[in-house]
Amino acid sequence: MEITKPNIQTMLTFLMLLQLALEVSLQETPKSATSPQDWLQNACTLIICGPNEGGPRTEKALQGLQQFSSPSELLANSAPNREKLGRETREVELLKLQVKELQIQMGILKATFINIQQAVLTPNGAIVDDKIFKRVDAKGDFQAAKNSCEHMGGNLALPRNVAENRALQTIKKKKKKKKKKKKKKKKKKKKKKEEEEEEEEEEEEEEEEEEEEEEEEEEEEEEEEEGRGRGRRRRRRRRRRRRRRRRRRRRRRRRRRRRRRRRRRRRRRRRRRRRRRRRRRRRRRRRRRRRRRRRGGSLNQRIP
Repeated sequence: MEITKPNIQTMLTFLMLLQLALEVSLQETPKSATSPQDWLQNACTLIICGPNEGGPRTEKALQGLQQFSSPSELLANSAPNREKLGRETREVELLKLQVKELQIQMGILKATFINIQQAVLTPNGAIVDDKIFKRVDAKGDFQAAKNSCEHMGGNLALPRNVAENRALQTIKKKKKKKKKKKKKKKKKKKKKKEEEEEEEEEEEEEEEEEEEEEEEEEEEEEEEEEGRGRGRRRRRRRRRRRRRRRRRRRRRRRRRRRRRRRRRRRRRRRRRRRRRRRRRRRRRRRRRRRRRRRRGGSLNQRIP
């Protein structure tokens, strides 16, 4: 079908007249009915046509008009979209609040975890940034210390900052303080034992002296009873008895002196042995320190 030019001109004039008529009808509508919903319901679709030249633009325009044929359908389609948008915004706000609460809870948990770590590591460890330094009271060579650290999932302590070096120094000082406390406790126990032994010895000596005094009193009573004039034989017997008693006393005194001397000698020997042991231990420690310095490592500094 072919369309001639006069027919096209008549169609254009007809459309222009329709546009003028619509403008007049819109001006006559009252002001109370100017709401968007009433306006869309009372409005009509106006399509300005051009020359009949088929192409992609005309096809797209026709497809859009077929989808939205009237304003009532436009309103019906826009209402659920608004509801969806409102729900989505509410959900987003709720999610933001939940994320903030989770962040606060994570901060609290982190602080509690750090406090627990510090409580666990107070005597034998310290925390510096992301590293944890811990001391294990074990003895052995450098290789044994390295193997034990690897078994625990760590490495030997190698300070790389001032803070790390200070942490290791504090751990060492704590260990030295513990050793000093242990030594003091041992010394106190030894002193108590020595004092108890001396007290027991003094009690034994006092008991022996009391027994001797009782014997002397008994002898004096016997002498008084016999000293009422019964002859020379009795006097001789008394003298002999006195001599024997004196000899016994002298022997006892000698024995006591010997015991005291022996005890003093034993104590001196024990003290000498202790001093020798301490000197040997100090020498061994010095040798170990020298070896560790030569090898370039230490056993008491570890990272779990």
